[in-house]
Amino acid sequence: RIESGWSVQLKQEPISLLEIAKQRIEELRPQADAKSIQLSLVAPEGSAGASPSLPKIMGDEERMGQVLTNLIGNAIKFTPEKGEVVVKIKVDGALLHVEVIDTGPGIPAEERQKVFDKFYQLSNLHTRQQGGSGLGLSITKSIIEGYGGTLWIDDGDQGRGSNFQFVLPLTGKSQDVKRET
Repeated sequence: RIESGWSVQLKQEPISLLEIAKQRIEELRPQADAKSIQLSLVAPEGSAGASPSLPKIMGDEERMGQVLTNLIGNAIKFTPEKGEVVVKIKVDGALLHVEVIDTGPGIPAEERQKVFDKFYQLSNLHTRQQGGSGLGLSITKSIIEGYGGTLWIDDGDQGRGSNFQFVLPLTGKSQDVKRET
């Protein structure tokens, strides 16, 4: 579908990225538990679980769930046993800032932009053994950009692992997500 000009209209409805993150973390928890990986969420909480400091954003619950599943799932996949994956969500000015930090092997600086290319996989043996199509991060980037956001990667905590981050405007219009030509 991607090669034939795949395009999807993104819905615009009020969604709670925090609630979507909680749901996706619970769905992925068995994978983390199987590797004894500590999987946690760090976000400001309001009283009785309400989160007034994390406003709803305009988006598509299914697509944002796909973004979080891709990022958290990759973090679990590439983090060794007894590692850690942390999802952080906060407001940063007019943006909602999300980080998925892992204690895996990390991604060399010279390969960081390439990981968002279709069908690209890191060339090391561990990555090849993990499998996958090489499409998850490309699709994730398209969805984030379709909502006027930005996706990037940095080092994880204290230079170990990876930190995939994205920001989304707290208000704004989406565009059609189309493959690059």
